[in-house]
Amino acid sequence: MGALALMSILSVVIGRIFQSVPAQFQTTLPIGEYAAVTLLLFFGLKSIKDAWDLPSGVVKNGDNSSPELDELASAEELVKEKV
Repeated sequence: MGALALMSILSVVIGRIFQSVPAQFQTTLPIGEYAAVTLLLFFGLKSIKDAWDLPSGVVKNGDNSSPELDELASAEELVKEKV
């Protein structure tokens, strides 16, 4: 929750900075929009790469190689029991 609030505040501050550029620096080139698209592409592609690099094998219970994957396996079993 704190990260979301921090990101929201930072985005407002950056937006205000780009909107308050002095007149002598303003051009017809929309620098703020290009910066936003560049950042969106960078973080989007980075997230996709990080997801792609995650291990894809299903871990059985009792395998201590990764606690997150062990938790995923137990959650999947719990869902199967409920259905």
